[in-house]
Amino acid sequence: MNKSFVKSNFIAILEQVKPALIMFNPQRVLVVVAHPDDEVLGCGGTIRKLVDLGADVHVVYMNNGCDLREPFDASVIRKQIEEAAAVLGATISVNCYATARFGEYDTLEFNSSIQSVVNELCPDLVMTHDHNDLHQDHRKVHEAVMIACRFKPTSTVKAVWTFPVISSSDISPRWAFEPEVFVSLTDKQLQSKINAMTHYKFELKQMAELRGEVGIKSWATFYGLQSGCKYAEPFRVLKMTL
Repeated sequence: MNKSFVKSNFIAILEQVKPALIMFNPQRVLVVVAHPDDEVLGCGGTIRKLVDLGADVHVVYMNNGCDLREPFDASVIRKQIEEAAAVLGATISVNCYATARFGEYDTLEFNSSIQSVVNELCPDLVMTHDHNDLHQDHRKVHEAVMIACRFKPTSTVKAVWTFPVISSSDISPRWAFEPEVFVSLTDKQLQSKINAMTHYKFELKQMAELRGEVGIKSWATFYGLQSGCKYAEPFRVLKMTL
């Protein structure tokens, strides 16, 4: 399949059954992630780029750092979330579902917490985890987002994109992510992603090589090579209405 490339403020290269180039300029963007740091590792550069282009970006975290397997300080995690979001230029809302326990909560309650945000913010682009993710919390969030963004006459959602998360989605030998959209990043936007990640000190310390500057830059370079850009972040398209 041939690929078309274009240099613009916002690069969106969409490959479908018939190759097509679609320019998309979202103004209200909702990012829904399972855990703090998923937004940075998954689409931090794209968040910064969208904000630079004038979009309003809101990030919903389904978890506030709560892990029933070990102690945590919610106030510390909240501060880290706020600092990382400030670097990316996004607003935030934080839930408190426990890590690795998403499947134990009432499904209607869990899904409704996302549906209510979609109804309130009326986003035209929603970005979230991919269905083919190794982490069960990520898959649970993906399913809830797709329910909230299903086709209906009153929906404002024009597009749903999914992303992989560095050091989480890609650690399974069976993992496969086939991008359909690449968002090009400038040096400054990639650096914002790297800087935002430094605020998640515990997560960064756990896997410094993958989640630090070297890992993030390598990831962006790899997908940049696939899309004709210096740096890029990859996405799959699950919905696109023009």
